[in-house]
Amino acid sequence: MSAVVGTASNWREFSPLVFDGVLQAAADAFVAVGYHGTTMREIARRAALSVPGLYHHHPSKQAMLVAVLKESVEDLRWRALAADEEGGEDPVLRLELLVSCLVLFHCHRKGLALIAVSELRNLEQPNRRRLTARRTEVQRLLDAAVLEIGRAHV
Repeated sequence: MSAVVGTASNWREFSPLVFDGVLQAAADAFVAVGYHGTTMREIARRAALSVPGLYHHHPSKQAMLVAVLKESVEDLRWRALAADEEGGEDPVLRLELLVSCLVLFHCHRKGLALIAVSELRNLEQPNRRRLTARRTEVQRLLDAAVLEIGRAHV
């Protein structure tokens, strides 16, 4: 399982993320009924495994949520960094590209975006802190572009 980390030239391209069968089953269940509504039995059913077989792959539902969210956040993060870099010194262009990046991500990664928005609150520490910090990096790119535009127009 791993996002294809790209370069500034391909941040707009969205190949499917490759999860192992268990993580894909967990992600699908989290999208369908939320983290708290998802049981290990449901994930096992979706993955065509027994519940004990599920624990062979991942130690807990929390570990699966962490893995899915980490993948989602890292996928968005590298794309946002590449979009920002493509904008160069022009803050308006950087903002346009960052907004495009977010829109494309939410269109192409609907399920993962939903999980990232709605289920981050269910992470236990220190995973919540670590993944929130990664998401905050993306927000700071947007903030920086907006602030630069504001300073230029004062």
